[in-house]
Amino acid sequence: MDYRLIPILGVLYSVSGIDRVNFSNARVAGMNKDLHFDIGDRYSIALLVFFVTYFLFELPTTLLLRPVGARNLLNGLALSWGAVMLGMGFINDWRLIVVCRMLIGVFEAGFLPCCMFLLSSWYTRFEVQKRMAYWYLINLFVSAFGNILAWAIVKLDGQHNIAGWRWIFM
Repeated sequence: MDYRLIPILGVLYSVSGIDRVNFSNARVAGMNKDLHFDIGDRYSIALLVFFVTYFLFELPTTLLLRPVGARNLLNGLALSWGAVMLGMGFINDWRLIVVCRMLIGVFEAGFLPCCMFLLSSWYTRFEVQKRMAYWYLINLFVSAFGNILAWAIVKLDGQHNIAGWRWIFM
């Protein structure tokens, strides 16, 4: 299980972490100008709604864990937040980005409880801490390259008439 469960959970957790950072990278790469985030508090609002929905939906998705099952819930959440992130690359209005950030907060809220449940289901209580450490180490390693990856993706600016910041989300 160490070679099957831990890497998958680590990579998924890394992707969710990179998704959070990608919003700032996209802003630097031109999203600020294209979607007019420089007017008022638009950018701050878009950042804030993620954490509000994340906080509000963590408990309800945790309660869904037993009836739905960790495998089904984790797959559904990861697929859903991936679809929303992909859709953010095609949006032309800042209000829709705010809605997408809210949805990402909803979908990522249940991810941590699913991972904890899976780890505690497969390992004894004396083994879980070691696996959690591996899980976080994978996240730290992948997250270290998130900004470099975003920089490389922004170099696709203009390919297929798509702005570089949109490629970050796609």
